[in-house]
Amino acid sequence: MLSKEAYLEQTEDAVRKMFQVVQEYRELFRSSLSPVAVLRYSNEEDFDEEYEKWRSSPEIEKKFAAAQLAKEELDGKLFSLHVVAGSILQIAYQAIAMYQDEQELEERYQNLLDGMRKVGNGAKKFFAGRDVRNVPLGLVVFAGRNQYNHLDAGSDLMVLNRNIFRALSHYEKEEYNYVNPAFDLQNDNLLSYSSNILSALEWDSFEQYQSDIKNLLNVA
Repeated sequence: MLSKEAYLEQTEDAVRKMFQVVQEYRELFRSSLSPVAVLRYSNEEDFDEEYEKWRSSPEIEKKFAAAQLAKEELDGKLFSLHVVAGSILQIAYQAIAMYQDEQELEERYQNLLDGMRKVGNGAKKFFAGRDVRNVPLGLVVFAGRNQYNHLDAGSDLMVLNRNIFRALSHYEKEEYNYVNPAFDLQNDNLLSYSSNILSALEWDSFEQYQSDIKNLLNVA
């Protein structure tokens, strides 16, 4: 079997190129955002008048048209973005699965094991890494990769995966309860969450990915 250093070295070119593609798609997303008006007004009538003047200017019309074209292009490529993001998660997953030692889950993460009689030895390798929205980074990779590899299952994933997505999507404080649709497995508008998982991990570049994986595997 390849050493962990060799695995990272021999997957580097592919992962670098995949992050270049991710960045291209995210730039397309930024281009799809419509311009925002910043106006001064003293009452609703003034606002309507100022907004109409702003919205109908040739320069703003041009920006709205460009944003619409970018949005249409992005809509046709969105699943491709999830495919590339899922492939990055797969490479990260395999690095952890092959080279990480089994870990004990810290007490503060015990809610991730709710409803489970036993945790498989394979999953224990992912109980590691920095905190990502109250979940160890390794488990975020674990759940993101598993959801992408089992798109046909919808929200019917194994308990640990569901618990991880619940932790990523739910924010509760006193009476305030918010569910982030970007990680909500009940969100019918999403088939794959892989691109959102990359965002949660803050893997916007190869260098950020590499830093986390090397830290996980204790590679200099």
